[in-house]
Amino acid sequence: MADKFDVFLCHNSQDKPVVRTLAESLQNRGLKVWLDEWELIPGRRWQDELEKVIEGGHVRTAAVLVGPDGVGPWQNMELRVFLDEFVRCGLPVIPVLLPEAPSGLKLPVFLRSFTWVDLRPSLSDNGLDRLIWGITGRKPASPPLDPPKEPDPVPARADSTQPEEIFETSPRFTDNGNGTVTDLKTGLIWLKKADCFGRLKWGDAITACQNLSDGQCGLKDGSKAGDWRLPTIDELKSLVHDDDGHFSRPGDPFVGVQSDHYWSSTTNAHNTSVAWIVFMIGDHSHASSLNKTYYGYVWAVRGGK
Repeated sequence: MADKFDVFLCHNSQDKPVVRTLAESLQNRGLKVWLDEWELIPGRRWQDELEKVIEGGHVRTAAVLVGPDGVGPWQNMELRVFLDEFVRCGLPVIPVLLPEAPSGLKLPVFLRSFTWVDLRPSLSDNGLDRLIWGITGRKPASPPLDPPKEPDPVPARADSTQPEEIFETSPRFTDNGNGTVTDLKTGLIWLKKADCFGRLKWGDAITACQNLSDGQCGLKDGSKAGDWRLPTIDELKSLVHDDDGHFSRPGDPFVGVQSDHYWSSTTNAHNTSVAWIVFMIGDHSHASSLNKTYYGYVWAVRGGK
């Protein structure tokens, strides 16, 4: 194994969705990330492969990711090896609190002496910059700023570099009884079934929405191909309930909302190989960007623009 990885993501398998998004975010910022589902070869003993990468000097740092379920049993074994490597050769070990990690979570005693990176609010640019500082040793040039919390009354263009915040009014959603849901706040009509297409690459997501029509995904609305589209980042962000950060909650008529990331049609103006996404897990939702060759969930919309 000749590859040298910037960071090994040591994590509990229960946290896989948010870990996957974190890995993709780090990769989009130019880091080489070791994630088990990306690197382990099918048909081989994964314990042997982990031993090779950890003890063979193929990683520069280890990020120990701790979510709501704490440290998993196999993760605990990896952690012990990394701590041995820290003592033996000074391998940096970075504890990271993931979204939904409770404040009173009991942690392994040896981790408490390391400086933490807290991502519990969200996988924000501020938190990612701090994590990358720990991985690379390069301090951000200036303190990173979080997106403004006040709404911008001017609609964003399709090439906007930062999504706007859209604040909630009431009432919200009406189930039209034909596989669609109308958002009374924005006037947009959404596909009721939020997981109909599964996970697709960005280009395939755009095509799937454009080809959507009556008879597919539970639709009985008389729509035809070309009526539906992939939402812009601001349209997708508008689905978030501002008072609790959820995409949907009890009483909303949507079905199949996933604790994962959803594609928008908005390309990042600074890097056209990535597009904006909204990630939803538990009580936390946030905007980020993702390489268009990766996979994300798709939620079709019509109207607006």
